[in-house]
Amino acid sequence: MSAEIVNVLIVSAGLALLWLILRGLRSCTIDSTRQDLYALRDEVFDYAMDQRNSVTFDSEAYKIMRSMVHGAIRYTHRMTLLHFLLHGVVARGVHSKSQGEFNGKWRAALEQLHPIDQQRMQEFRSQKNFIVIKHAARISPIVMVVACYWYVQVWLYALLPKQEASANALAHEHTSKFAGRLGVDEDNYHLGGGMSLT
Repeated sequence: MSAEIVNVLIVSAGLALLWLILRGLRSCTIDSTRQDLYALRDEVFDYAMDQRNSVTFDSEAYKIMRSMVHGAIRYTHRMTLLHFLLHGVVARGVHSKSQGEFNGKWRAALEQLHPIDQQRMQEFRSQKNFIVIKHAARISPIVMVVACYWYVQVWLYALLPKQEASANALAHEHTSKFAGRLGVDEDNYHLGGGMSLT
């Protein structure tokens, strides 16, 4: 088998392995993001259940917030950086009116709440947006490749000192055995300077 064919097989195997790793990372990232969104949904639910707040389960702000979280959970697997870029372009054109209506509906719902609750609901929405944006960045193939490369580098750098220490220990062991066969004191035996019989 020629060297060219071997190289092609090695590269193909490497690409296949990289594809499997990225696929696994993508699946794990989707599951992790959904767990974060589930936790956020529970937090919003607990906040609405607290009788001390002006937010109730019938509040329009709560319904909108819960709908946004449910939408993010349902479409987590479709959220990518490309999706957000295209959505931003389309939102400025075709859907700019509907986006403005949604924001107006959200502001009107917040105005029905106590100022402290308004701020808290805004924080919930910001938290949801952060989870989604973080997910889009983590699921990006480019980011995944860079992250894999970085992890491999860190792993190699962490492994090299151990290999060097093992090599030094092995060299010291062989030196001790060789010096013992010669009947020479190990402390007076130097790999670079020969040996001393004093």
